[in-house]
Amino acid sequence: MEDLKIINAIKACYRNDRKAQEIIYKHFFSYAMSIALRYSKNQEDAIEVLNDGFLKVFIQIKKFKINANFKAWLRTIIINTSIDKYRIKLKNAHIYLEEENQINQAISTSNILDHYNAEEIINTIQKLPEAYRFTFNLYEIEGYSHKEISKQLGINESKSRTYLSRSKKLLRQLLKENSKNETGS
Repeated sequence: MEDLKIINAIKACYRNDRKAQEIIYKHFFSYAMSIALRYSKNQEDAIEVLNDGFLKVFIQIKKFKINANFKAWLRTIIINTSIDKYRIKLKNAHIYLEEENQINQAISTSNILDHYNAEEIINTIQKLPEAYRFTFNLYEIEGYSHKEISKQLGINESKSRTYLSRSKKLLRQLLKENSKNETGS
């Protein structure tokens, strides 16, 4: 349960109180940004998702039940905002996935992530093609099933599995390349 100051600010947001909205925005900024960054290619895109997400929060705040978990509600809105932006980008720009030949070699299945901090991993995830990035985040981080991902992204379940597999291979490859660059090998 949120502390009293936040609960009161949420209640004030029901009345479209700008000061209360600012309190909520500042309080949850880092949390929401961490989610937006996972789904975005860079910080600029993440800020756009974050701001659009908070706009949706304040427009839809009356739908939020005060005894519910606000962070979980906010997380869902940020994720859905990211997915909406992805769908629009696909539809309007006719973006297609990079071909399989980008992932031209099998990478060792050793747990390469143990050698990196969270910031390095997030930066590397941001380099993944969008479909891979969204599938990876939704499955590995958010815990969605392939059935849920297929509905969210408008793809079939087998494509979701393929994207997940390819995202893991590419992530390993990118991390391996980063480590070679850092050691000068």
